Amino acid sequence: MRELLKKLKKANCLLFIDFEGTQFTHEIIAVGAVKCYIDENGNLLDYDKEGLKCYVKARSQIGPLVSKMTSINESLLKEKGISWDEAILMIDNYLGEDRDDTCIISFGNNDARMIHDSNRYSHPKNLHITKKWFNHYFDFLTFINNYIRDERGNNYSLVNYLHLFNLTPHGVSHDPLNDAFDLMNLFFAFLKEKDVVYSKYLNVLLHEKKIPDPIKSMIKKLSSGLDLSSEEFKQMMYDYLK
Repeated sequence: MRELLKKLKKANCLLFIDFEGTQFTHEIIAVGAVKCYIDENGNLLDYDKEGLKCYVKARSQIGPLVSKMTSINESLLKEKGISWDEAILMIDNYLGEDRDDTCIISFGNNDARMIHDSNRYSHPKNLHITKKWFNHYFDFLTFINNYIRDERGNNYSLVNYLHLFNLTPHGVSHDPLNDAFDLMNLFFAFLKEKDVVYSKYLNVLLHEKKIPDPIKSMIKKLSSGLDLSSEEFKQMMYDYLK
């Protein structure tokens, strides 16, 4: 899709990233990321089969709800967690020489918020690196929401988007690396499975309040497999303007 490729700003490397954060302060406690390479048409050329994952120590408590969802607890962070400063460097090193040609892709804007909150609480020395990330940042959920929504006009969850495209989740949800792989698979399915996007986008248009009634009537007719002649189009517009 041309509109999606425009958002990538000619990047030839994509970093699909996901964070888990504390319940109340939204500090990052886990990072998952997958790097891949694409051609000029958005086709997947190669990707890191292992991905990147690390746990991050937070200044605040994790919170019971987050611990239940993610299976991350204080003892795990004490044993395996690194500082946010170290995590920043780990992500930057993972990007390597591709860092300036990479589009960083998340599912929703909560991940960007968690970066800001982790910076605010931790005051990392490598703050300047995270600032550069936002020059290459892209929220895929906001984009896909323009074309695919549920019957009430709301976003689907990442898992439910996967189901729409008949994709099997990479593993247990709320594991940041699994979610990063799932986001990557959803991204390329969106580019490839045009029939799914087409049918869902028609549904979005039919429920769009700002689209005039004659246009909705035309969409209904065309989506049901019927043809629409130029004379019928003209008559519908005349009837609407009476």
